[in-house]
Amino acid sequence: MFLKKFGTIFTMVLHINTLAYSKNISVASYNVENLWDGVASNTDDNWQNFLESLEEKKNMFLPKTIQYDDYSQARSNWYDPSILKSKVVNFIEVLRLSGYPTIVGLQELESSGNHSLVFDLPFDGHRSLRDRLKELGYHYILLGKQEKQNPTSVTTAFISKIPMQAQQSVLVNQGKFSASDRDVQVVKVKIHAQDLLIFNVHLKSKSGGGERHRLATAQLIKERIKKEKKLHPYVEIILLGDFNASYEEKPMKALGSTGDETLMTQEATNQFYNLWYELEKEQRWESVFNGVKGRLSHILISDTLYNKQGLQYLEESFHVVGHHKSQKALINSQGTPYRWQIQKHWNRKVKHIGRGYSDHLPIVAHFKVLPPESKETSKGKIDLQHPSKEDDHSDQDIFFPEVDLCKEEESVSYEDIACSKVDAYLSRCVKVIIPESETGLELQQWGKYREGYVQLSCRTEKGEQQNLNVGLVMLSPFNWRPNIYDPRVGEKEAKIKRGVYHARKAHPKSNQCFHRSVLSNRGGKLRKAVGRLEYFNGRLSLIIASREETHLKLESLPSSKREACPWH
Repeated sequence: MFLKKFGTIFTMVLHINTLAYSKNISVASYNVENLWDGVASNTDDNWQNFLESLEEKKNMFLPKTIQYDDYSQARSNWYDPSILKSKVVNFIEVLRLSGYPTIVGLQELESSGNHSLVFDLPFDGHRSLRDRLKELGYHYILLGKQEKQNPTSVTTAFISKIPMQAQQSVLVNQGKFSASDRDVQVVKVKIHAQDLLIFNVHLKSKSGGGERHRLATAQLIKERIKKEKKLHPYVEIILLGDFNASYEEKPMKALGSTGDETLMTQEATNQFYNLWYELEKEQRWESVFNGVKGRLSHILISDTLYNKQGLQYLEESFHVVGHHKSQKALINSQGTPYRWQIQKHWNRKVKHIGRGYSDHLPIVAHFKVLPPESKETSKGKIDLQHPSKEDDHSDQDIFFPEVDLCKEEESVSYEDIACSKVDAYLSRCVKVIIPESETGLELQQWGKYREGYVQLSCRTEKGEQQNLNVGLVMLSPFNWRPNIYDPRVGEKEAKIKRGVYHARKAHPKSNQCFHRSVLSNRGGKLRKAVGRLEYFNGRLSLIIASREETHLKLESLPSSKREACPWH
């Protein structure tokens, strides 16, 4: 028995060494959009323990909980086993579409005072997420630890097929508690005698702390890197994660992000090549904000990944999972990441429907594992075939999601859709046309945001009619700029910079204005709508591209709606 066990362990070690030392490896970053564990009380319990450990004066101004409403037992159905399983299954599907990268840095997993059981979530039968990951080769799993005096709602994690060791995190507590001041997780991977350090970063969002916090954290990371380089001048470094900043913004500049790859092949530099510069500008996106393509997640690499030892970056291997047609499941009909779908009700109740993935796409880079060589043969840097020399930190180009617009003649009538077959028509063009001889459909409202919907009917398998509520959503409803999908709007007009109009004051020609001021709330009737059937905010909806009569026709609108978003 002992010999059998020893043989199994030896084979496993040999496999790991072979994987690490003779093959290429891939490194990925993915914000999973809130992967909470299946224990309803642990975040609250650990938070209460933290509050009780403080002096009374220090805890009186702190929140009663850092548990998100969307994942609380009192307000959500997150702890329904079918919902937990759906989130896990969808996460595993993302790994598959990503090609099962060797090392994956994850963001937005429940922290629960470093007691999260997120990897023990159910997968199938008696198997957990951890069990399934091990079956896929991910034998090494590390949840990012947060400073005990600064507990956070969510944290980061690494899953890896090759050995890694947890290192001291970069502590970012700046003296004032914030549940989103997340410490930066650091792991070390040995490639031959060479050390690779990977920093897993999740900076504060722009709505949750502003530039000052992100800049301060970037500086702390920079100081840590300086110390590591002093100890090991040739240490290889990868910075990855959700930086909540684009590559031209100040936090990235503070980290030393550059688009000039030639710097990596010259003398030693403290700058990091940002792999977004490997792609054409229009392809540099993994998230969409206010209707515009953006990149908040990054992979930055040190110049030591261009020498002839340990790991070497494989030129032009960086890519975004979801951009290829074979990965289209990660993109919705609006051309944006198909995020995890949640219904938010007016009474603060939340319903997860078990669909969707994340509001971010995974990003992946590949590296070559070089064989051990003598110092004489491994000196110098590699030669690049197509180095990027771009280093424009003022890039403000605006790119909109690419969408196939629906045409009435190519759309399926809602009357031809059977109740049991609705899912088969997701992402397809559907039309709702009410004859003039009939009364238009009443615009009703649902949910926290009072979005508009109409009540249609569908046929059951027995031929009976059944009610089907379908939301009416304008394409790119968060874009405050003039609607680029309307032929009456030119590209130059659609790409206006923030000024008189912005996210809180939408342009009257924008879909945001029309969605919020006309389609939302009760009042008016629908005569015609042509769009794609999709889940939006957790509800079955018709995504409409334009307010032109070829796409949308409303009538009997109250004066408040008629006077909103004027377009003359």
